[in-house]
Amino acid sequence: MAKGRMIDKVVILSKKVNKVSEGAENLYYRIYINTDDYGHYHADPQIIKGQIYTLRKISIPIIKKRLAELTDAVLIKLYEVNEEQYLEIIDFEKHQKFRKDIARKAEYPFPNPIPKRDVTDTEQDETKRSTKSSQDKSSQDKSLSKDKQPSAAQSSKHFSDKIQTVYLEPLLDIAKKIQGKSNGKKAFNFYQWIQIQIRKQAHPAAMLKAGNGLLDYWDTVNNPRGYLDGIMKVENANANESDWVQEHKKIEAEFDAWMHTPDAQKITKLLNLKNMET
Repeated sequence: MAKGRMIDKVVILSKKVNKVSEGAENLYYRIYINTDDYGHYHADPQIIKGQIYTLRKISIPIIKKRLAELTDAVLIKLYEVNEEQYLEIIDFEKHQKFRKDIARKAEYPFPNPIPKRDVTDTEQDETKRSTKSSQDKSSQDKSLSKDKQPSAAQSSKHFSDKIQTVYLEPLLDIAKKIQGKSNGKKAFNFYQWIQIQIRKQAHPAAMLKAGNGLLDYWDTVNNPRGYLDGIMKVENANANESDWVQEHKKIEAEFDAWMHTPDAQKITKLLNLKNMET
């Protein structure tokens, strides 16, 4: 996602944009500022709800309806790659200015076939580096045989020492339930995801809320990791802020209690006398 992306005011005057409902137009702008440098983004309603409407209460059917409106108005194009849903902003490049000396970043796959376009030397170099990095990672992944992958029990032990709090048992319980649901096309290792969050020093309360959400919507979520990461962006900040507020209240209470101690009263008396002298 481009940081600080601006929307050309010409878009607001577009006849296509002004033909859709206000709700669909709102979604269009929200998608617009979240796409990669080629106008691509997730089209999975669950991910859109978690990452684009993070602070809004909106239902999945409404998101689907708005996506359909934008598609019918030829403002976006929906497509699938490896059974994952994506979208493309139509005529995205007409309303964007890109520096020729900085390579554009593709965070999401292109629709098939990939549209032909002029590629700069910088972009070719970036593509080569990206391809080599992917190949190196693929080689490393293949070198790990299935019998070397961490089991659920091993993963559990790995992070249980790091979250010795009231959240440990509930998280383990969620992990077991997700493991029971995970199979076939929608296989997901919740233990591994927890380990990643621990390395990021994420708040366990946020992990718990995200995990419970995934359990509740498992049948409708197509991309578990994307759904969890979308929830974490909001809930992690909320949990940390809640901790700060509680800590602040605790400090205030301790200070208030100390102010009623004999030592505090002596200090207050001395300060008052000093003020009177001056």
